[in-house]
Amino acid sequence: MKTTIIRGISLIIFFLGAQSLQAQSSLNLPDEFELGIRLGDTFGSSFTLDAMMPFFGETLHANVGFDDGLAISALYDFKMNIVDSFDWYFGFGGELGLFDDFTLAAAGEIGIEYAIQEFPITFGIDYRPAIGLIGRDDFLGGQYGINIRYRF
Repeated sequence: MKTTIIRGISLIIFFLGAQSLQAQSSLNLPDEFELGIRLGDTFGSSFTLDAMMPFFGETLHANVGFDDGLAISALYDFKMNIVDSFDWYFGFGGELGLFDDFTLAAAGEIGIEYAIQEFPITFGIDYRPAIGLIGRDDFLGGQYGINIRYRF
């Protein structure tokens, strides 16, 4: 079942990328929208759909995962340029889990990313600690991830 879900998400990502190449303006996506995958721990999911988009002058970093249930993360990130296409970011937000029970956590995030200029791909690595508020009351300190996103 997990393999089927991963294949389905991969096909959706491929389809969106192909549509973007054919008619980018017909998708009506905001400028600087990025969509891809995040590999690593995201509140119980090891594979998530990863998106970044402009949000009130900064960046919204959102994830949706389906491993052990439904995991949703949304973080408000502040991006800062290091050199050329190399940025670092930090932010805060929340994580929601719909597993056997409902869980909610407050999360922080810090990461680095590199945007390839010759091809619309961004690679990133981040660390996302969280504190359980509802359904969990522990510190989730091992949430590391590798991000690969297509820039529309």
